[in-house]
Amino acid sequence: PGGATLTSMSAPPSEWDRLGNVHYHRRHLYSFSDVRVDGRNCVAAVNGGAFAVRSTAGKSANAAADSTRHAQRFTVYSASGVHLCDVAYQSSCELVAHGWTREELLVCVHGDGRVVVHDLGGRKVRDARLSFSPREDDEKSARGDAAIVACEVWGGGIVAATSAGAVFLVADVHTDAPRVTRTKADASARGAVTALHARVAPEGAAEAIFARGDSVFAAHERGVRSRRLGGGAPVRLCASPSGRFLTVFTSLGKMLVVTADLSTTATEFDAKSATPPEQVAWCGDDAAVVCWPTHLMIVGPHGNFISYKYGSPARLVSEVDGLRVITSSGHELVSRVPDPVVAASRSARGGANPAVALQDAAERFAATARGSSLDDESDAALREGRTLESAIQTCVRAACHEFDAKRQAELLRAARFGNSYLQRKPRNVDCWALHKTCAMLRILNAARAPEVGIPLTYAQYCRAGLENLVERLDARKHHLLASRVSEFTRGRRRVVERWAVSNVAASSEPDGAVLGRIKPKLESVRGMSHGKIALAAHRSGRHELARHLIDTEQNSSAQVSLFAAVGADETALRKAIESRDADLVYATLLNLQRKMTFQDLASLLSRNPQAKALFVAFCWRTDVELLKSFFYSAGETARGGQALLSQAFRASERDAEAYVWDE
Repeated sequence: PGGATLTSMSAPPSEWDRLGNVHYHRRHLYSFSDVRVDGRNCVAAVNGGAFAVRSTAGKSANAAADSTRHAQRFTVYSASGVHLCDVAYQSSCELVAHGWTREELLVCVHGDGRVVVHDLGGRKVRDARLSFSPREDDEKSARGDAAIVACEVWGGGIVAATSAGAVFLVADVHTDAPRVTRTKADASARGAVTALHARVAPEGAAEAIFARGDSVFAAHERGVRSRRLGGGAPVRLCASPSGRFLTVFTSLGKMLVVTADLSTTATEFDAKSATPPEQVAWCGDDAAVVCWPTHLMIVGPHGNFISYKYGSPARLVSEVDGLRVITSSGHELVSRVPDPVVAASRSARGGANPAVALQDAAERFAATARGSSLDDESDAALREGRTLESAIQTCVRAACHEFDAKRQAELLRAARFGNSYLQRKPRNVDCWALHKTCAMLRILNAARAPEVGIPLTYAQYCRAGLENLVERLDARKHHLLASRVSEFTRGRRRVVERWAVSNVAASSEPDGAVLGRIKPKLESVRGMSHGKIALAAHRSGRHELARHLIDTEQNSSAQVSLFAAVGADETALRKAIESRDADLVYATLLNLQRKMTFQDLASLLSRNPQAKALFVAFCWRTDVELLKSFFYSAGETARGGQALLSQAFRASERDAEAYVWDE
């Protein structure tokens, strides 16, 4: 769909590239046919996320007379190139930066401080203007010189540098109250910010990494540290996914890898290029990457490098265990070959590798119609000590890292074959562990399919978790797959709820047809609340559907609250009475008293004798004046006089008690 096709998902060992003592390989994930990617007009989310391509159209045609109006247009695709949505809006200032948060929200930052946030459905989540002015005691504050000149979107927010020289960190940019924090920039360092980046530390805190002159600064709200680097002025900065290292590319063509505290230079590499790279990224935490429009270099810790060529400009996305490369022709993943995959690879045949020997034995067993076993002389190495257990673990772990379903099946069959010969089965290689691995691989393969387009790796899956994958599937409206995946968690109820809300809001069918479609699925989830679905139906103008859904709500308190929320006050009161819960009735009466006029309340109570009796009893103990007014408005003057007399007697008793006390 959308011009996306699935290509070879696994590279054979003959196509691996050696970098020092390790191997790297390129997985061709998807091919594109109608996607136009330029390295500068494309931004992508991490963890196999979506990417957005910005249109190169100029200013708004509808506001051609107004030179301050700009049309911002983006096309959002899944990682497989499937079209997800279009984003378009008007702005009065140029776009400075755009990017994705870890929640897959597209954030656009403009020079005047306007921040616009959209979700994967193209819905505008937030549109606000943040203040990036310096402090009032700053000498530049009077000039109003606080336009954003450099900005970068990171996983939780943005980092921005203003024309006044201040650097700000903004956290939770998609919430109603984002935290805008000015970092403590070094007062002795003056000049423009030549490079800007955000580093997220392993403990989760973020800090701004920026360059001025020939120095690099790491600043946050509590302090700043800096270091003057040799080899020219820094022009590109990029922190590793773990936040432990920082890549610095200088104006003299030097690439430096320094530790996050700026104290140590781990690697120095001469790229021999007078032109700064378009992008600097990381391939996991193992290698730094520099990229010119069609030329990519992966540099290892000891200065070794691998070079790749592309036919069109590429966009790089740093991942925790690799590097995604997006071009107009397709999408690929460059990563270090995991050690279990190397140990289980066919290139290791002929050696004494237990995992390879186990695969050979499993193949012979299948080829000879179950006439072979580990008692064969050629498999003697597998029967020594814990060798068989180690071989099973290697095959299982290698299967987790593989993308090709056929190769996964080969490795898991070998692991199952070896598992049947273990006398004592450890927990990490028993049948239940193999079952869980198979279930996880089915989930990952389904997410990687072109129609879904989430090419999660095993490391990314372990880091993000299954519930995060369910939420991402929901956001892409893959509700059926999300429901099946959520059966492995406790989130199926939430998936069905979101699916039903989406159906109610988007469908143009009559209420009866919509109810007939969602009712069986709702009934299949025991104890599920229909509250959010009913409120969505009410907001969409489906009032009969909303009332029917509220009628089927099993929780009395929630049902009463929902009827009150949709304006069915009398029905809410009747349901509260039918529940035989006095506290619920009293709470409903107090809510009605706050939202209705006194005459409407009296009229409502006159039609509900039980509620009237409870209201009279409550007011008799707490507010006799209110009770007297209620009786008079209802035409019950005798009972109103009784209430007035009772009030007078109570006042007399209080006066008498006060007199005795004074005496």
